[in-house]
Amino acid sequence: MFKFLKQIFAKEEQSVEVRTEEVQDWFNNITSKENHDSYFARIEEIKKELITNVNSLKEQNVSEKDAKQVEARVQNIVLGHKAKYCQEVERFAEKLVPTQKAPEFNVILDKEIQELAVKTSKSYQAVQHLFFKQVEPVYKMIGELNLLAKNFDTTKAEKLQQMQTIITSIHEGIQSKKDIESWIVDKKNKIGLLEENQKEQVSNVSQLKESAELKEYELLVEKKNEIEESLAKIENEIFSFFAKLQKPLKRYERVALNEGPIAQYIENSVEALPNDSDLEILEVLNNLKNNLDFDEKQKNKFIELIENNNLTQIQIEQKELNAKKQSIAKEIEGMDITNTIANAERKVSEVIHKIEYENKELEDLQSKLTKVDSEDNKKEFCLLVKEVFGITFSFSS
Repeated sequence: MFKFLKQIFAKEEQSVEVRTEEVQDWFNNITSKENHDSYFARIEEIKKELITNVNSLKEQNVSEKDAKQVEARVQNIVLGHKAKYCQEVERFAEKLVPTQKAPEFNVILDKEIQELAVKTSKSYQAVQHLFFKQVEPVYKMIGELNLLAKNFDTTKAEKLQQMQTIITSIHEGIQSKKDIESWIVDKKNKIGLLEENQKEQVSNVSQLKESAELKEYELLVEKKNEIEESLAKIENEIFSFFAKLQKPLKRYERVALNEGPIAQYIENSVEALPNDSDLEILEVLNNLKNNLDFDEKQKNKFIELIENNNLTQIQIEQKELNAKKQSIAKEIEGMDITNTIANAERKVSEVIHKIEYENKELEDLQSKLTKVDSEDNKKEFCLLVKEVFGITFSFSS
């Protein structure tokens, strides 16, 4: 078969020059002369035998001997596999209708055979147990088809397909070159407009960052930070004062009649003081001086600490600072300058991304144009024509 196909493809060496626009017609004409009648005739013969053998397998029942010796459950399983096997083979046979040229059809045939083998492998093995004589002729026909497909000159088929791909690429290039050039012009104009828009957006951001409103906003933020620093110092002072009194306060809490304020200050003195509107803690501290169960040195130290406290002033300052902080925070919240700037910067970023995207598309178009203008496809086609048909081929302008 291989030698026969090689003889079919053998051509007398000659030269030909064809216009680029007419190369498809030339290719169709020369490939149509390829004689594959025997190839297709054998496929048709195998198809008929295959259908006959499948029908015979379908109609075959379990033999009397097997019906007696094989469990009913096993018989049903094998019959199920037989039905499935026949169905898949019938579907395969229906597809054996050559509608392409032999090389293209052979590629499809080889693929279909491989898929059939995967689908029917288990069923074929199962059917052999009870229908060996009937299934083997079917298997043999499929094997012949497989051998026919494998012996076909697939290398030439691949090269013919490669040549068709090149022709398609050349023709598409001719048809699309003007379109691509037009798209490139449009793309450059679009990028130019986007770059102008970017300049405007960047200028807008710069103006916003130099605006009086932003300066006022930054000043308020700075004041708020200063207040927060002052509050942090006061809170640290409160924490430090009550941290030193933790031990005596915890002891006094056990005997005090009103332990509510004490528990709050022991748990979180920083939060307790601003919430102690009547400063009940002062009375607690005054009573604590008379309930210090410590040595004289520690006792005197605690008394001195209590007597020198400035909790009243601290509470006043803390309330004033919190009021100022809330007032400034409200002013800051009412200002929209940061959102305005953020939106303006987002627009700049969006324009930049659009420019990057358009530039990438421009590069792709320019790359396509380069391929259209390239002579590499034509050179490759000429080499393939020489290799496959033995013809010296050239493109005329």
